[in-house]
Amino acid sequence: MHAAASSPEVLAEPKPLVSVKRATNDAIEYEIVCYVDAWSKKIGVRNDLYDLAHGHLLSRGVILRPSSVAEPTGS
Repeated sequence: MHAAASSPEVLAEPKPLVSVKRATNDAIEYEIVCYVDAWSKKIGVRNDLYDLAHGHLLSRGVILRPSSVAEPTGS
């Protein structure tokens, strides 16, 4: 939710909505629904939201790893 609120292009009303789409043993998939005032802004805002969400997660200690990359071992 913080990522959507951090984007100046996302409209305040209707408010952005964040929901969990799917959860597994090693992943949680979220969906952010938000609105912009022009269709032409959609792709740019989507890219901004990916970057903002990634930054917010990293700042809270969440490390993102592609599912094809094995978890590091302790050695």
